[in-house]
Amino acid sequence: MALKCVHQGCGKTYAEGEEDGCNYHPGPPIFHEGQK
Repeated sequence: MALKCVHQGCGKTYAEGEEDGCNYHPGPPIFHEGQK
C-alpha cells in the first residue's frame, strides 16, 4: 500500500516502510493514516 507524504508542497507517494526523504523537506515523510 502506498502512502502519501503530507508535507506542504510534497505529495510524494512512498511504499510502506520506505523512509527516504524528498526534495521538499528534510527527514522522513509524514503520513496522516487517520484521514477520511
